[in-house]
Amino acid sequence: MQANTNNGRSWTSGRTVRIGVAVGVAGTLGLADLWLTMFFMRTTGMHELNPLARLVVGFGPAALVAMKITSLFLNAGILLACRKRLAGELGAWASVAVMVALTAHWNQYVNSASEMTGFDHATLAADHTFVKIDG
Repeated sequence: MQANTNNGRSWTSGRTVRIGVAVGVAGTLGLADLWLTMFFMRTTGMHELNPLARLVVGFGPAALVAMKITSLFLNAGILLACRKRLAGELGAWASVAVMVALTAHWNQYVNSASEMTGFDHATLAADHTFVKIDG
């Protein structure tokens, strides 16, 4: 059986499949990042290092979720659109590398969260990176 083709190029070519796998892995790790972000922002609060996310969360949790989901779809769309080029594959694997690094950072954060017993609210109020969602 012959693979489906688009303009004579296979959608099941090696590069296309590798990019699809990379996009899937990056997307899955991105969803994990979203879940962890929302969990910690709603419970203990957290230091959000991404200035865009800090700005967007000011509009409410739904805005942050929408921004993160949009960025995941935008990333996937761009990389899949470039699936026939080496740059597309390199970009896809770079995306995975960034998300793996972020996941490692989350691992450290989660492990250290159990050691956090109390917060100095005056200090946190002065720290512009600290975010806590009420409700």
